[in-house]
Amino acid sequence: MEILSGMLNESALAKQRYSNNESMIELTESIGAKYTVSIKNPPSDVLVIKADSFPDANRFFKCENDECKRADFVVISAKKRKIIYIELKSRKDKWNKIVNQLKGAHCLIRYCQSIGMEFWGKTDFLDGYDNRYISIGRISISKRTTRIKKGTESNDSPEKAMKIDWPGVIQFDQIAG
Repeated sequence: MEILSGMLNESALAKQRYSNNESMIELTESIGAKYTVSIKNPPSDVLVIKADSFPDANRFFKCENDECKRADFVVISAKKRKIIYIELKSRKDKWNKIVNQLKGAHCLIRYCQSIGMEFWGKTDFLDGYDNRYISIGRISISKRTTRIKKGTESNDSPEKAMKIDWPGVIQFDQIAG
């Protein structure tokens, strides 16, 4: 976590807040209509990266295969050994678009991992972490009971991402698996 904190600008990190002595992460979509999803009880070492704040990749790539897309947030905990990629959607979107956004955020973290290995000399940087992929949708619609569609498969790849609709407050352990 120290390496990531030293590597990333503060503007690329989301803040953790406390309410009634409970820790909470608030993920706020800043592009278009503003909406927020809250995640309660994250580990004390959690780092939240605003993945879509990374500079626009279309200045380098052609973006013909959606390689310029990125999910909104990446939540990392060394204590839990988890990297959680999160895409927020105010309305229903095409699944392949969401999958490509999750893949793009994964590539961003792989890039950070390479920087940590090469420039910080930490050859095992971010090794051994479990990846989790989450799509949180229908955020702007009036709240109902949070519905989590996990299915029988784990959410360890973008194609098998956990789907959460009408989120109220989500517990960290629900998405960390």
